[in-house]
Amino acid sequence: MASTPDGKGYWLVAADGGIFTFGDAGFYGSTGGITLNKPVVGMAVDPNTGGYWLVAGDGGIFSFNAPFLGSEGAVALNKPVVGMVSTPSLDPYSTSANSADVSFPQCSSNGQQSNLSGFPVVNSVVQLGANYSLGNYGTTKASDYMNDPCFAALNSQAILSGNKVAPYIVLWSQPPQSTGETALFSGPEAQCAQSGSVDCQAFDWGFNLSQDAVGYVQSQGASAQMWWLDVELPGYYNLWSQDITANSNVIAGAITYLQLMGYQVGIYSTYYQYGVITGNTYNPGVPIWIAGATSNASCTAPNQVFAGGTPWLVQLFGSNFTISNASGGLSAVDQDVAC
Repeated sequence: MASTPDGKGYWLVAADGGIFTFGDAGFYGSTGGITLNKPVVGMAVDPNTGGYWLVAGDGGIFSFNAPFLGSEGAVALNKPVVGMVSTPSLDPYSTSANSADVSFPQCSSNGQQSNLSGFPVVNSVVQLGANYSLGNYGTTKASDYMNDPCFAALNSQAILSGNKVAPYIVLWSQPPQSTGETALFSGPEAQCAQSGSVDCQAFDWGFNLSQDAVGYVQSQGASAQMWWLDVELPGYYNLWSQDITANSNVIAGAITYLQLMGYQVGIYSTYYQYGVITGNTYNPGVPIWIAGATSNASCTAPNQVFAGGTPWLVQLFGSNFTISNASGGLSAVDQDVAC
């Protein structure tokens, strides 16, 4: 059996997959009329859709109003499956909710304070930049990695306005090994990186970029469960090399650190930009935030998807929140919409 998310109902499941509903539990289908290879031994509820999964003793999965993510039905198991559980949702976004993203352009002239007099979103999640790069590929050094100087001020405004914060981290290529950057040679792939492998150095570089950004955000008195990785091609300088394998390893290293820390991680990019950077050869399947969308229709557009991910957020191109700034003028802040 399984209970509904609000605890006001439950489902019973029989060995043949027949479903019986009680309370506010909805009926989305069953295997009661199907001849199964092995009997059903477990059930779990999808916290996002309210649907459910059934699992049979051979590992076969049956999904009803819940995503099918794979099964063991075609694999010879040493022992039969005896049950299943679902993971809690780490998606902080409410469907169709407005959001915004802010970073160092919203810093005041002295760099330490916010130039915003208020915040554009209330009771939502705000994407807040943790860092940015000043360098170009080929000369990029750790010293070009700049923390957002007014992160603490923007974070305080966001919290006081009733928002949660999801920081984002700008990623870029590892510099050439000749720079002697310690961030290339320390990390999970340190031994391999020391041997001269560019791919291993790239992985460590991404791992350390994430680690440094998390450390900085925490030093500013902030905490977050959701983190985004900014993977894009700015028009005024090139952040990425032509080596799509090394580029992919930078992203993989950044994801690995955040996941090791227990955070939910997603990628901000577009299908085109992600393709140029990675060749679409690295598809980690994490949530995605689609940049430059014309509307939230991009949430369900297959040609907008990248990295094998599911859209959680879209950034609306040319759509901004216009709010007062600390100088008495107006500031435009990017508008986002949750999928």
